[in-house]
Amino acid sequence: MTPTLLKIIALNNSFFGETDWYSSEKNVTKILNGPKHGHFTIRHNNEFAGYVIYGMYKGYLEGLRSAICEHFRGQGLSRRLYGRMIKLSDALGVPYWTYTAHDNLASINSHLKAGMKIDRIHTSEGRIWVDMIYRPQ
Repeated sequence: MTPTLLKIIALNNSFFGETDWYSSEKNVTKILNGPKHGHFTIRHNNEFAGYVIYGMYKGYLEGLRSAICEHFRGQGLSRRLYGRMIKLSDALGVPYWTYTAHDNLASINSHLKAGMKIDRIHTSEGRIWVDMIYRPQ
């Protein structure tokens, strides 16, 4: 396990708890070593600041999980990470899709500022979700 993957797991654990699927070394190693998955990280002041994990499914790119360290929030780092996802979407020629909880306004705003659009708002598992999409030009 690389130091970067350990930082991704630790950051995920701090926000989503140690029982979350992406807080398991086994699960993160398995998904990121798969042929259709990857991740981007971002640093700020030479320090690990956040990540996005993505997958490629049936002709679209999906943002699976992302987080920014608490002390780096509000500095546009999420927008930069999502901008990298949009560049990958353009390079692959496939849409980039993700979702977030309706009350996670920081995430929604960062995705919109990066260039995504709200696709739909729906209820699933008793929660309200916002689906966002970017379609390559």
